[in-house]
Amino acid sequence: MKIYTGNFANTAKYIAAGLTPISIAMSARHFTGILYRKLNPELHYLTDDPIDYEPKYNKKLLSLDAKVV
Repeated sequence: MKIYTGNFANTAKYIAAGLTPISIAMSARHFTGILYRKLNPELHYLTDDPIDYEPKYNKKLLSLDAKVV
């Protein structure tokens, strides 16, 4: 399976291309696709020192079962 990144402005184009848009954004007010919050960074990560953010987020991702995700 391939995974792509994009932005909400192009959601219709992704659907037209046969892709399934999934958002992990903490705020996606106008997005009507699938929201998968388990991949969201924790809110407090965003106030941490940037050098600490990546290891914390990676630890969270590694705690998830890729086959389930």
